[in-house]
This record gives sequence, structure tokens and C-alpha cells, in this order.
Amino acid sequence: MDKVFVDTSAWIAYFSKDDTYHMAVSQVLKAVVAERKVICTSNYVFDETVTRLLYDTSWKHTSAFIAFIAQSIMIKSIVKLWIDNHVEEEALSVVEKYHEHKLSFTDATSVVLMKRFKIGAILSLDSDFAKIGLRVLP
Repeated sequence: MDKVFVDTSAWIAYFSKDDTYHMAVSQVLKAVVAERKVICTSNYVFDETVTRLLYDTSWKHTSAFIAFIAQSIMIKSIVKLWIDNHVEEEALSVVEKYHEHKLSFTDATSVVLMKRFKIGAILSLDSDFAKIGLRVLP
């Protein structure tokens, strides 16, 4: 596993120090960095995370996340993958295939990106990813 995809729930836990899973997510991210794995996320996850942090926490947490992602992309420690029309079309098939798990559309796009870019694990607190057979951290 040389790549790890980071989902919205993990970003929220990481940037919300009072979150129940903050420490667990922080430890996994430190290990991922120490092992020199490529950290990936997507523009849809970025959008969803900004929105959730803004609505559920504070501007302090939201602006810290925005600055962190911008800096990390600039120094190439995080790769932001972009959703295009082809990924959206494949994601609709994922939503249909796993409709009983009620994956969000953003989650479905993450599944497509993980397959497309051969990403071995996802850092997420969302149990639905494990239900569809992905390797979930922590």
C-alpha cells in the first residue's frame, strides 16, 4: 500500500481536536507520512469537508483545513484528485451497485478514484467503505 485516500470524516476528526477520533486519525496520518505513503483526497472531499467544518465547527477549524490543504498541495505532500464527467458516470454505477449501503455520491466518487489510481486504503470513519470491501484505516 503506497497510497492512502483521506475521506471527509477523517479530515474533520483531524481538524477538530475535540472530536472523539482526533487522536486515532492523527496517529494514522503521522504513520502514513513516516512511511512516505502518498496521501490523496479529492476536490469533492475538499468541498464536503469545508462545508461540514463550517457548519459543524468553527471558522478557525475551517480556515486551518483550507490553509493546510493549499500548503500541502503546493509542497506536494497531498495529491488532490479531480472529479471529471467520467468519474461521475462511474460513481453513479457505484451508487446503484451498492444502493443498500446508501453511499453518498461523494463516497462513490472516492471509490472510483481509489480503483482508478490503485489506492490501497482509505482513512475514514465511515463504515460503509468496509462493507463494500475496501481497506479502511484506522
